[in-house]
Amino acid sequence: MDADRVKRIEERLAHLVDDTAANLAMLLNQSGDIVARCGNTEREDIKALAALLTATFFSSRDVAKLLKERDFRTMFQKGIKENIFTELIRERWLLVVIFDRRTHIGLIKVLAKRATDELNVILGEENGPGGGGGSLMGGGPFGGGGGPLGRFDDWAVIQPEEKEQL
Repeated sequence: MDADRVKRIEERLAHLVDDTAANLAMLLNQSGDIVARCGNTEREDIKALAALLTATFFSSRDVAKLLKERDFRTMFQKGIKENIFTELIRERWLLVVIFDRRTHIGLIKVLAKRATDELNVILGEENGPGGGGGSLMGGGPFGGGGGPLGRFDDWAVIQPEEKEQL
């Protein structure tokens, strides 16, 4: 991803953090790598956190299948000190917002949706309509290995339109 696109993503994340008083906003790729982040980025555990949140989100999509749902597009995790809201973008990116009790989840949902719509446009500029090319099985922990969590082929969720690419 080119530097200009990353800068635009970081600016969008900065607006989200400012508007919600969130502690941290990140855009993650399907391998659990941090593409961009804004807010309290000095956390010692940020890379591990990103990898674990990615694995948790994508494994929850298999739970959706067991419940006869198409998939889950968002995830909310409520803690005592901090909460985490995660939303899927273009089937391969995650917007993660970490916030505390000062911020209401309703505000996070509304403004994260707005940010997701804008990020969807920015990410869609990469390699045409698919937003980055390749399928979900293309690499990282959910297909080809190489990600921070190793290989979890059986966790991958393949959308019908992606089967043709395999």
